[in-house]
Amino acid sequence: MAEKARDLGIKPFIITSEMSGGTAEYADKMAAQVKQGRYKGFGALLIGGETTPTLPEHAGKGGRNQHYAAVSMLAMQGYSQPWLVATAGTDSSDYMPDVAGAIVDDRSPAAARAAGLDVADYIGRFDSNTLFTRMGRSLIMTGPTGTNVSDVLVYLLG
Repeated sequence: MAEKARDLGIKPFIITSEMSGGTAEYADKMAAQVKQGRYKGFGALLIGGETTPTLPEHAGKGGRNQHYAAVSMLAMQGYSQPWLVATAGTDSSDYMPDVAGAIVDDRSPAAARAAGLDVADYIGRFDSNTLFTRMGRSLIMTGPTGTNVSDVLVYLLG
């Protein structure tokens, strides 16, 4: 991914290939670091690994990658530049066999509001798949990949 970013004229920074910890907590931490300028000068942040979500008793639909994207949609608000966060399982399944993950960007919060959707409510119910389905955008659907390395996350900044 770093090589492809450089080919596209985007300066990459590989953060880790061993991401772990709570899903929402990691998304919040990354958003805070980005907004504080920790990665200033880099256009692509690359992360590999797998987080562990904390599920409510009656969880909705969606996996950790979709949840990460939903949390990022709120956590990245206020960042002064255009941004995009893409997160997907390399095996093409984010708890659901037909969805690998999701992509959100600086326009996603407004799209959710325009559709009358309360993103925080969907996050609280761990129901990100329903959120993105109702938004009519964001889901990554790859079909079987024949591999299972880890989850991959890409932040595009600026």
